[in-house]
Amino acid sequence: MSTFARVVAVLVAAALVLGGGGLVALSLLRGDDGSNSGTDHPTAPASTTPAAGSQDPPDPALEPFYTQRLDWQPCRDDFSCATLTVPLDYAEPTGQTIDRPFKPTVTDVGRRHPVTAGLPGDNPEGDPSWGRWFHQVEVTPTNGSVVMNGADNRPLLILDRVGKGRVAQLASDQIWLWSRGFEGGGPQAELLRRLAHWLMKEPELEENDLRARVDGNKITVERRSLEPDPRSITLTTPSDQTRTLEMTEDKTGRAATTVVAAEPGIYRVTDGDRTALAVVGAVNPPELADVRSTGDKLAPVAKETGGGIQWISDTEGGVRPGIDVRRTRPDRSQTGDGWIGLRANGDFVVTGVSEVPLLPVAAVLALALGALLLAWRREGR
Repeated sequence: MSTFARVVAVLVAAALVLGGGGLVALSLLRGDDGSNSGTDHPTAPASTTPAAGSQDPPDPALEPFYTQRLDWQPCRDDFSCATLTVPLDYAEPTGQTIDRPFKPTVTDVGRRHPVTAGLPGDNPEGDPSWGRWFHQVEVTPTNGSVVMNGADNRPLLILDRVGKGRVAQLASDQIWLWSRGFEGGGPQAELLRRLAHWLMKEPELEENDLRARVDGNKITVERRSLEPDPRSITLTTPSDQTRTLEMTEDKTGRAATTVVAAEPGIYRVTDGDRTALAVVGAVNPPELADVRSTGDKLAPVAKETGGGIQWISDTEGGVRPGIDVRRTRPDRSQTGDGWIGLRANGDFVVTGVSEVPLLPVAAVLALALGALLLAWRREGR
């Protein structure tokens, strides 16, 4: 493959991957392979022959692209440069470009989308404060959300989800004017940062999302949506009690409410489609940090008090039927193989004494006198 073919192939592949739709102007480089860099190269029309294996003629709407003439000019070193405009969406080619000044504007949907909501310089009541662009490709969106418009309110930035992937289409190559500060510049870095992170599925930039944040004993429930969502939120407490939360949206598609948690544990919030969890209290309490059964924690206390630790588990001789509990003396061992002792300390404390007579005094004297008389009579016989 020649140097020219290699360079053109790389540029076209990059345009198809990064553009996603619409049109793009490619700056092509051709290597002279040792010839003088100042040598002029004749212009040549692009081929209108269908690709190898194709049985259909080119779409008439694509004719302007096939009939372009490449004007090669020396550019640097041993290369010549030319510009070629190609369509990136062959399903909906319009072939129209707009070359006049315009200010990109954020749409109503865009003000609800995290990629473009609250961009520095945006003005919902009028023109934004950022600089103008001068070139836009006309596109006809068939799917996705138009978050920014350009000239004549035509779609400029379109975002969409396709299967498990995401697509972003920017129908202009003029965003560099913002980075150069033209007419005050614009939020080029912020827009591209959000766009790149949204394409990489950063959770903070989800356009339809439900979250629950915890601050002490307060739970803040937040919901973001591209379309107005009047549904309420159901909150389930750790004790399985439910509560309905009403949500009111603002113009950016955000809705939030705060509740006070009455008990520690895991709270669950849902709107029917999405679910979020919130943990009130210690996120990793000691009893949940390590749930493995172990006697190491109580071994020092058991040793210090003369006790022991017995496992209710399988032994080498089979399943242990149980642990025998015995009454033991204080001076004897309190544990053994398969048994534990309950020590009989014999310790007690007298807290009070109460005396109650069994009989009245007169009755006792009468009984004593009767017993003496009975004994005297028996001896007198």
